Amino acid sequence: MRKKSEPIRTCLGCGNRFSKQILVRICYRDGQIVPDEKKVMEGRGAYVCLSAECFKRLKKNKRIFRALRIKGEFGLEALDLFFEEKLNNRSL
Repeated sequence: MRKKSEPIRTCLGCGNRFSKQILVRICYRDGQIVPDEKKVMEGRGAYVCLSAECFKRLKKNKRIFRALRIKGEFGLEALDLFFEEKLNNRSL
């Protein structure tokens, strides 16, 4: 019997490929780019590693806007808070 393969996604920060389960999904909702922790929000999503380096690269190179197919600059405040909280919890 054939094993079911797990979905693989590419991190927008580092470009490495990982299992979908390890990455954080990001979506565009109501003028904000927000994390989709449960990975169930409708619409286009993008994935990023849960590391400070990948998040810094993601913000710096603006790749997120192209991946989500949105024009212009939108707020990353919700993402900033999410990553700050998650990374602080990991270091404790």
